[in-house]
Amino acid sequence: MKIQLSVILLVLSAAVWGCDNEANLLSNNRPGPENNDNNPPDNNPDNNTTGMLNNTTGMTNNTTGPNNPTTNNISPNNETDPEIYDEDPGADTRDLTGDIPAFAGTGPVEQFAYDMMVAACERWVSCDGERDAFLVSLSHGISSVGDCVEWSLARNPLDGFSRAVAEEKAQFLPDDAPLCATRIAEHSCDDLERLLDSPRAVVQACQDAYFGLTGLDGICASNAECTAELKCSKAFVSGCSGVCQDSTKLEVLCGATLEPCAPNQYCAGGTTCTDILGEGEACETFDECGPDGFCRAGVCAPKKYGFQAGQSCNLFSNICALGLNCDVDAGDGVQGTCAEYRGAGEPCASEFDCNYQTFCSNDGMCEPKVDTGSCDTPAECLSGVCTTEGQCLSSSQACAIPPEGL
Repeated sequence: MKIQLSVILLVLSAAVWGCDNEANLLSNNRPGPENNDNNPPDNNPDNNTTGMLNNTTGMTNNTTGPNNPTTNNISPNNETDPEIYDEDPGADTRDLTGDIPAFAGTGPVEQFAYDMMVAACERWVSCDGERDAFLVSLSHGISSVGDCVEWSLARNPLDGFSRAVAEEKAQFLPDDAPLCATRIAEHSCDDLERLLDSPRAVVQACQDAYFGLTGLDGICASNAECTAELKCSKAFVSGCSGVCQDSTKLEVLCGATLEPCAPNQYCAGGTTCTDILGEGEACETFDECGPDGFCRAGVCAPKKYGFQAGQSCNLFSNICALGLNCDVDAGDGVQGTCAEYRGAGEPCASEFDCNYQTFCSNDGMCEPKVDTGSCDTPAECLSGVCTTEGQCLSSSQACAIPPEGL
């Protein structure tokens, strides 16, 4: 029940692209006890229509399927307790900076890559209170800039950037590098997932300073080698090799003509783009009120963001502050208490309960991710890469392509 309703919480997002980052694609689907499948070819992260964040998109746009539930079966008249809804968030006095890992690379190329990751993580925290910032925290289990940088470095070995330049698989223009961090700080809060995944893919100044030279379907060892609009997917190849593939944002399509709806619309019944209702307008389903509203007693009402640890929360209206998870009570499966993400050895009932260093196992415990060793899913690996041989690809260093290639 907790897993199902944790997913319902993700109706906050109208369309979030869930690719992973500079090291690999969407390898952090964060499977929980009921979603711990292996990585078969028909579950390609590059085309994952059943992944967590793509489930969000499907739910918001009323697309149904075995892993794509909608919220329309929930009565809009009793989904929240008015007393909880009327409560106000407490003052946020937490340190959202945390302990930022020190630069441990060498040379200007690796310094540039490190600075780019730090700038992207700082931009994420600066968007505190925005829907996309909350979703990034929830999907990756991160609570501070320090968490975010450590999570990024595990998937983006710094020597991958310098090696790509040394092997003439990428170019670095140091004179253009300082502008990258500046432009990241100005980037919209509406595209934070992609910004953390690959700043070069969304910030032109970062592309201008560092650009890979490997094109579509070319063999790669990391995203650093691919042109900015591509990513190095290593989901189904052995060892360190991958293939540069398209990383453009997925469109959410609606209706028989399969066209995207406008930002202020939702896909009614999976067939028709329909305008989202405003606050106070009569409603029958959650989708009608848009990603920042919910249907309360037959009327669209706004969600409240920013509830602190120990405060009551629910999955429809009272949304926990950045870096906190709504620990839903087992009783009604709707209301709970805002709490920190759980660490190794602590129980979990959802893929969202565990922090970025752990994953929720089939036994319902947060277990540490490993740098190297056996794995069944990418979520078990620090790097986010579980090879076809069932081994975690080390996050501690970039890999050279084996002589035999793919």
